[in-house]
Amino acid sequence: MELVLTTEDGSAGERGRVVAPLDRRLSSRSPTAPVMIYACGPERMLAATAQTAMKYGRPCQVSVERIMGCGLGGCYSCVVPMRGDDGGAHHVRSCLAGPVLAGDQILWD
Repeated sequence: MELVLTTEDGSAGERGRVVAPLDRRLSSRSPTAPVMIYACGPERMLAATAQTAMKYGRPCQVSVERIMGCGLGGCYSCVVPMRGDDGGAHHVRSCLAGPVLAGDQILWD
């Protein structure tokens, strides 16, 4: 397993935003090579990571950051818009379904 850390200031891992090193690695890999991408961080970074993974047809799991008022799903403060199996939109409670979700299923816009 290859772990790649990226920070904007270079304090850990590669310096810069995550998309450039991710794009370099994915473009150099065989399309059949096993790859799984995991990401945590700000929502815009997660969206960019998921979009890059989708560009290469690779799975991506993202850890969303939502305020979880109750942690039991009752308050609905942690909902995330997702693409359903039927292609329609629905919301999941990240405290119950996550916080790690499939990046290609989240409706980022």
